[in-house]
Amino acid sequence: MGLFSKLKKAFILKGNKYRGKLAEDSYREAATFYNRRTKRTGRGSDYEETEYDYFTNRPKRKRLIEVKSSDTAPLSKLQRKTKKKSKNYKVVRPFSYL
Repeated sequence: MGLFSKLKKAFILKGNKYRGKLAEDSYREAATFYNRRTKRTGRGSDYEETEYDYFTNRPKRKRLIEVKSSDTAPLSKLQRKTKKKSKNYKVVRPFSYL
């Protein structure tokens, strides 16, 4: 593997990381608009989301959210395991927010 191919791979990985962060930030903004509060989780998902009632401001439901930056991005082993264990797990992809 030459120097050029290593640099190319590093450039692609950096772009993927940037797109993922951008997708997470845009989801967080959209969730705030719909009266949902998000909190970063440690492993297995991106956010723990709590949906609140508009009138009483009481929590309605909690769920785990995994934000993917493309339609083809696969879940990792830990994400699949977390999804299988939890009934309140949602994978969010572009243009399917909320």
